[in-house]
Amino acid sequence: MSSKLFSLIVSISDQTPVTHELSGGSFSVGRGPDNDIQILVSEVSVKHAELKVDGNSISISDLGSTNGTRVSGETVGEGGVELASKSKIVFGETIPAYLVSVEDLAGSPVEDLIEAIDEAEETADPKTEPIAAAVAPPEPEAAAAATSASTAKLTSAQSLKAGGVQPPDPAVPVAPKPIAPKAPQPVAPVPLKRPGSEAAPKAVPLPKSPPKP
Repeated sequence: MSSKLFSLIVSISDQTPVTHELSGGSFSVGRGPDNDIQILVSEVSVKHAELKVDGNSISISDLGSTNGTRVSGETVGEGGVELASKSKIVFGETIPAYLVSVEDLAGSPVEDLIEAIDEAEETADPKTEPIAAAVAPPEPEAAAAATSASTAKLTSAQSLKAGGVQPPDPAVPVAPKPIAPKAPQPVAPVPLKRPGSEAAPKAVPLPKSPPKP
């Protein structure tokens, strides 16, 4: 078995992944030039984290970095956590690194290992589907009104289909038709009789007496 049991693959966006071999001992990770593994990205602290290899085990601890360190979505503290082969580490917010064994690295291309580890992590932490909100049943009065309205609409549709006249919707109030006022009928004027205006009776002529002899 080789003394170099693990390798750390650092994958920065738009750059070729870089592989760092890890043998026994400790390895500092950070932005500063004096680190064993230097990552020149602003979100990585000057002294960010430390990897410790002890025989067949390896662990990582955060050195009080500004943006933190996570392993499989869990925040790493100064006490550190033990890593397994094909663990995904994120330095800061967006800089991923992948811990792989020498055997894994020898058997697969780096890009394939990165893709397989990413897919395994997404499968292990599936997205939670939103729970549909419960819909309360309608109130009895509201249900009755809805049923009445549906029946009226059905009746109207049947009447129209049969060529009839659509009946009025009982749910819609019908305004009374206005009654037009009747025009007054013209009345012939009655002439007023003035006092003394009555015609005097005509005189009846008396019969003429025969002439005297």
